[in-house]
Amino acid sequence: MGAAIGALLVDRGHEVLWLPLGRSQEIARRAAAAGLTSADNLKGADMILSVAPPHAALDVARSVQGTPALVIDANAVSPTTAMRIGELLGGRWVDCGIVGPPPTQAGTTRLYLSGKHAHEAAHLFDDTNLEPVVLGGSPVAASALKMAYAAWTKGSAALLLSVLASARATGVEDALRAEWSRSQPSLEAR
Repeated sequence: MGAAIGALLVDRGHEVLWLPLGRSQEIARRAAAAGLTSADNLKGADMILSVAPPHAALDVARSVQGTPALVIDANAVSPTTAMRIGELLGGRWVDCGIVGPPPTQAGTTRLYLSGKHAHEAAHLFDDTNLEPVVLGGSPVAASALKMAYAAWTKGSAALLLSVLASARATGVEDALRAEWSRSQPSLEAR
């Protein structure tokens, strides 16, 4: 996801840095394909976009603590963790939640942004395949929305698969699928 978003910014004429230290060859390949520039540090960066695995989000925030750059925290973390990241970063920080696949085509992916500098961050993505949506209210509204959306999509998929597995185990899978086709015609595709 990070390389795909970086590529959008490169296409808009921005120089996008990435830090290769400790990263895999696969990540390096994706970064090169996206036109990202390898760097030893982020000193002098105007904006920092963090798209890391959730377990690394706090460490990434600690590593850029004190930067004057606009930090967009696009890690899939809970609102509580997002608030902690905001406290660590202070200053120019934006909470962000990404919904959708890597933005290779328009209309598929939204970048939800919240916090005092959300509008500033949103303008970076104007006229790209990534649709910025600014949320009001809580400074961690973007993480709250991402968490709620993911709970629905992953929870409903898990429930559906569990029901199907139960029907299979009890010998009524064909009957259940037949009933779904009659009463829930869109369910088969899910």
